[in-house]
Amino acid sequence: MIQFAYPILYVADVAKSVSFYKNAFGFAQKFMAEGNQMQN
Repeated sequence: MIQFAYPILYVADVAKSVSFYKNAFGFAQKFMAEGNQMQN
C-alpha cells in the first residue's frame, strides 16, 4: 500500500491558504519553497 508523508499544494494565494489549513485542520507548515515566503 502507498502512503504519503505530506501533501504538496500549489496555490494562488499562499498566505491565505496556509492560514486556512492551520485554522481549519490544525496543520503545521513544514516547508515553503524559496521566493514564496509569507510576509508579516
